[in-house]
Amino acid sequence: MFHAVREWWSEGRIKRTFGLFAFEFAVVVAGVLVAQAAADYVNDRSERERMRNVWVVSRRQVAAAGFVALGWNRAALCIDERMNEILRSAALGREVAASQLERPAMRGARMLLPDDQGMLLLARLHGDAEAIQLRRASGNIQTLMVRVDNIAEAWEGLILIDPRYGPVSSGDRAEARRSAARIKAQLVGVQINAANLIDSARRLKLAPDPTGMRLIRDCDDLWATGQTVPDAT
Repeated sequence: MFHAVREWWSEGRIKRTFGLFAFEFAVVVAGVLVAQAAADYVNDRSERERMRNVWVVSRRQVAAAGFVALGWNRAALCIDERMNEILRSAALGREVAASQLERPAMRGARMLLPDDQGMLLLARLHGDAEAIQLRRASGNIQTLMVRVDNIAEAWEGLILIDPRYGPVSSGDRAEARRSAARIKAQLVGVQINAANLIDSARRLKLAPDPTGMRLIRDCDDLWATGQTVPDAT
């Protein structure tokens, strides 16, 4: 056995064996690396395409939110003035007409953003300034919707002075005044969010998109349509 090994060694067959092994190993490794590189390329290309679609949708939603923000700039003034009337009437003990207590449908907005890793890729593809403004718009949309919900919740307190539900006490009027004051406070924030959204749309070079919507002409239009940003007709 040892004699056979010596002959195998002395004849140089071991070198050929190791050479073939090294060659085959290199081929296998190269194949794996090429396959991995191809898979990475396909995944990266797929992720970039997905991110491009998200980017397009996000910009479209910012444009729509910009128009909603323009609507809120007008509607907030009208609602604030209505709350002033309610505050004065409640303070003086005057009856408030049920029609003055009707809450309009409050137009909101929404926005789709990728996760943090996706935002990093978006920034690489479209620039940091783009990513920053999209994040800013998303934050203002979220805060706007919270404030709109708060207005709707506070508005429920105005039912206490609705003459359709019986006599109104001084305690009812005091509680309704607190509700009106809360609504006024939320409207200040709504106007700030609206201004920020309009600014973000401008920085992103997006014109406010009115698709399916229109702006109120005046406060009478708001109360007649019952919508802060009426449907286009």
